[in-house]
Amino acid sequence: MTQEIQLRGHNNHAGGSSYVICFHQAPSNSTPRRSSSSSSSSSSKPSFITMYRLTEHEINLETAELDSAAHLTTSIPRNGPDDRAEYDALAAAAVSTIGSGATLDSSSSSSSSSSSKDEEYGEITTLMKGETPGGKGRVRTPSSTMKAGGGLGVGKLEIEGGRPGDGMDPAMRLRLTSMWSSQNLALLMSYWTIGFAMTFTGTPLTAYAVGKLNISPAQLNITGTMLALPWSFKVLYGLLSDCVPIRGKRRKPYFIIGWSIFVGMNLALASMGEPSLNALIGMGFFSVCGYMLADVMCDAIIVERSQLEVEGKVGTMQAVGYMARYIGNVVGATLGTILYNEAEWGWGLSISNIYLLNGLSALVLVGPVTWQLSDPNHVLAARSLREQLEDIWEMVQRKTIFVPMSFIAVYNMMQIPNGAWSNFLILGLKFTPWMLGIMFIIATVFSWLGITFYRAFLMPYSWRWVYIISTSLTVFFSVLQLCLIFRINVRWGIPDLVFALGDDAAGSFIQALQFLPAVTMYIGLCPAGAEGTSYAMLTTLSNVAGAIGSDMGTLMTGIWNVSNESLSAGEWSGLWKLSLLTSLLQPLGLCLLFLLPRDVAHQKAMQKCDKKNWWGGAGFVTFLVVAWSWTIIQTFVYLATGSSV
Repeated sequence: MTQEIQLRGHNNHAGGSSYVICFHQAPSNSTPRRSSSSSSSSSSKPSFITMYRLTEHEINLETAELDSAAHLTTSIPRNGPDDRAEYDALAAAAVSTIGSGATLDSSSSSSSSSSSKDEEYGEITTLMKGETPGGKGRVRTPSSTMKAGGGLGVGKLEIEGGRPGDGMDPAMRLRLTSMWSSQNLALLMSYWTIGFAMTFTGTPLTAYAVGKLNISPAQLNITGTMLALPWSFKVLYGLLSDCVPIRGKRRKPYFIIGWSIFVGMNLALASMGEPSLNALIGMGFFSVCGYMLADVMCDAIIVERSQLEVEGKVGTMQAVGYMARYIGNVVGATLGTILYNEAEWGWGLSISNIYLLNGLSALVLVGPVTWQLSDPNHVLAARSLREQLEDIWEMVQRKTIFVPMSFIAVYNMMQIPNGAWSNFLILGLKFTPWMLGIMFIIATVFSWLGITFYRAFLMPYSWRWVYIISTSLTVFFSVLQLCLIFRINVRWGIPDLVFALGDDAAGSFIQALQFLPAVTMYIGLCPAGAEGTSYAMLTTLSNVAGAIGSDMGTLMTGIWNVSNESLSAGEWSGLWKLSLLTSLLQPLGLCLLFLLPRDVAHQKAMQKCDKKNWWGGAGFVTFLVVAWSWTIIQTFVYLATGSSV
């Protein structure tokens, strides 16, 4: 049986050459001479690729064998007259090392133009250029493998301990990994604008919906769920961009489309004057879909470029992006609070003016820098949806994926909100839009401080301990809400607003401590070449689990009487029971904490001995589909009938 050999190599610091060898072969009962740490085969596929990862000892042995066989270098000039001869010699060395019965198939080069400087010499060249023999781009060698002298060396992506970009020009690498460079400025402004959009309409929408439209606690919670639901569609955005490139680009066009949808929906709401609840939910839903599409493109680009970040600073770009988002949160919450107070102050913007300003923010801030956004990858042949789904299926079967994500799903589901709390503040304690806005601002600021505090002091510590301590403190401050309900704070001489501010600030700070560990873990779980879809899949599971928690909060508003009428009349017996129940359910999410890696080092160690489990992958997909379906059905049924499923 013919075996086609694909060879990659690079210079190591000892001066020798180290290689990773792939066998591309038709299915047969025969096996290669070198044992494989992981292999896969399928009778339904005409061929398969098995990657042999070499240990450090094997790399040294391979170096000695190949150097003695051919004394070859691994930086192969692309434009010299002897290109073809060097490629053939490199392949011949690999064949002589592996043994008899293996031949190199270079037929793919026969149809190439001899005058092209980028002529592909056989499948070795094809692989080095970032394509598989099928031409679908299933494996992409990063652009960082291009050397300054014009040669094409292969980076250390496939060698244990190596990272993409090790042979890249330092100046270019710095620009691509800096959020402040012109190539990435659109990403930074996008994160900032998303943060602004998330909070700018928050206080005006709540005050308008409860004060003007007189919606119930359940309706307000459903509104929040619908506006958060697009966060659970991130994997669909990832699949769309990966499978349907526009003019060869997978990121930038959808980035532009997403922001265009956002601007359009906000301008449409602004044109209505006083929009109805259904209009707020419907157009607000598509508005969030728009900036989420742009957000997924930002995440995908950053995950790709994080592969170039130096060891010890992986995740820095993502952290800077989220810091920008939190700053946007603070600015948006502040302006929303100040500008929507016409009823109380006698001046301010109407709800339609708020949406007009929200739409224009993206047009003014993101639009001018979008043209500079660097999206260098050009897709010649997009992968099909089936191939993408197969990759996702392969990914979710890995224990390093479904095991820690099982904890994330259960934990987020148990963070059940008190669906009647906002109505209680407005109708029970008579909080004005200004007071609600101040709470929103303080909570946002402390969320940002939580991120900063984690980066400065908690990065080296165990993720598990971060979750244990933060969850315990969250429960404590949630139970403190009972002090407001029973008026204990008044007996202590603490005003309602001051007590509520302290409670919200502490809760937001503590919850922010859990954010970066999860994001760091997601980045580490993404396989090279499928960053966008992979990251979107992981965050989709996290978000849809949170949506289930929100829906459970909506259901619980029906256990006791927490209607607007009872809250306005001071009948809060149902409210304190609901508050206590939701607070005590939160620590149940820690029951699967042992499934979470302790830290980055533990996660990498787990990945080295990664295994697949069909049932684990099936459970991952089943949970996602069922949770997705139930959340959507529950939301639309309640909007249509006024009662839950």
